[in-house]
Amino acid sequence: MNLESQLRTLGLEQGATMDEVRAAFRRLARTCHPDVAGPGSSRRFQEIAAAYVALRKELDHEHQGVGGTRRPGRQGDVSEEKPPRHFWKGAAEPFVRWLRRRRERSARKRRDREAVERRSREREKQRRIAVTATLEEAKRRLNLLLALDEAERAREQMVREAALHRLRSKHPRVRLLALGTLVEYLDDKKVVEGVADLLTLRAPEEEELLLLLARNPQASVRRVIARALAVHGARMETGCAFRYLGWIRMLRRRADLLEPLLDHPSPDVRGKAISLWERDSPLPGLHILRPLLQSPEKEVLVPLLHLLRNRECPPILAGSLRRLAAEHQDIAVRTLASSLVSRGATRYNTNGTRRE
Repeated sequence: MNLESQLRTLGLEQGATMDEVRAAFRRLARTCHPDVAGPGSSRRFQEIAAAYVALRKELDHEHQGVGGTRRPGRQGDVSEEKPPRHFWKGAAEPFVRWLRRRRERSARKRRDREAVERRSREREKQRRIAVTATLEEAKRRLNLLLALDEAERAREQMVREAALHRLRSKHPRVRLLALGTLVEYLDDKKVVEGVADLLTLRAPEEEELLLLLARNPQASVRRVIARALAVHGARMETGCAFRYLGWIRMLRRRADLLEPLLDHPSPDVRGKAISLWERDSPLPGLHILRPLLQSPEKEVLVPLLHLLRNRECPPILAGSLRRLAAEHQDIAVRTLASSLVSRGATRYNTNGTRRE
């Protein structure tokens, strides 16, 4: 490689000084070094370095330019001159600075990454501490609520037992207050059984009865209390009896709850009880049907005759039905009784036996 091609490799022209050669080499080395431009530029970098070394040998620091006249006092060929000791140090200085900056950037990124990870770990630690504290506080509050709930249940149990005890008092106002407390706990089986037992043994006062009938418990509780009240059905006040009938009308198979009210002194109450009798329930006994058929009130007879029309009327009641068809003053009673008599004549013989 001649001097001209070496200058062209560094991008210089004939007559370039050593300073220009050094500057060109450093400029090209910054862009063509393999650490900067990648492994593919290694050959180009070798050419630049070889050209620079060759030019450095050709040029003496005392020359004014390439191809110029040697200064007096110098002997020998310039091409045989060895590069100075500081040459490689100066040539490697850009790469050292670049490598130092690269290492500093890497160290700075590593420090930043470690700082981010440290902050992340600190946040995670704080989060875990906060979650643990929240869970501990929730556990403490839950234990407190459970303790309060247990204390409240114990207090309510004491209140129920005290009210059941006061319900046996001889003073009506004391019993009324006790019953007013107990009706709030009708979901308690023990309370329901205690109230039902006391209602069975003693007829309730009107205020007590109205207080019970004002509640709307579930069907099983309603049936237990209604069965206890039915024992005193014939002695209920008329208004209370109607309230009782309305209270049990939603219950299925209520014949045993209605039967005591068929002896009530009010014909309206007896008629209402008969009208609530279910079609699939057995008829009341003959000891109840006979007195009912002998009563003169149409409020009782009309619903009773309607009930008998949907059933197979016992033949033993035929005499009472004929009497009603012939003698009763109300036309509706006579019409219903006549239809029952005519239907019975087709089903039974004159001696009362059923026709085949």
